[in-house]
Amino acid sequence: MSFFKSERGLTLVEVVASMIILSISLLLFGSFFTRNYTISKSQDNRMIAMNLARQTAEEWKSGTVLFHSTEMTLQNREAITDNTPLDYETLNSLTRSGKLVIELKQPIVLNGRSYIQTVEVEDIGKNDPQNKLEENLMLMITVTVKEMNEPASVLARISTGMAK
Repeated sequence: MSFFKSERGLTLVEVVASMIILSISLLLFGSFFTRNYTISKSQDNRMIAMNLARQTAEEWKSGTVLFHSTEMTLQNREAITDNTPLDYETLNSLTRSGKLVIELKQPIVLNGRSYIQTVEVEDIGKNDPQNKLEENLMLMITVTVKEMNEPASVLARISTGMAK
């Protein structure tokens, strides 16, 4: 009991040492949580982009998309009129001379971020030497999603086939 009778208190060195140890541990935990938050936010953006790409790929695969010149840009292709259905026959005729690249002009805004999409349609059998059919039976649709502020970095890319 003689230990508790002492009223000396803590020395200045002990107080400073305990504050330094506490500060270092708080800095380590702070950097850990900040880094995890950044990684989590990045993964959320990639998940949103992947869901957008999947949704767009399914819409194009179903053949129910209509061409609107205000919403899409066909690169290096002849003009088609507005409200032309982009079904298998139309896309197949547009891909005969190579890959068809369609930029969707309207960005999609989710959670304060803008995402832009590009759809590429390619004739799968064109480069196959064993393909002896005159017409192609399958098209490859690839959807790429990028963040509008960083168009150089691809957040998601998904490919699917469209059969006749």
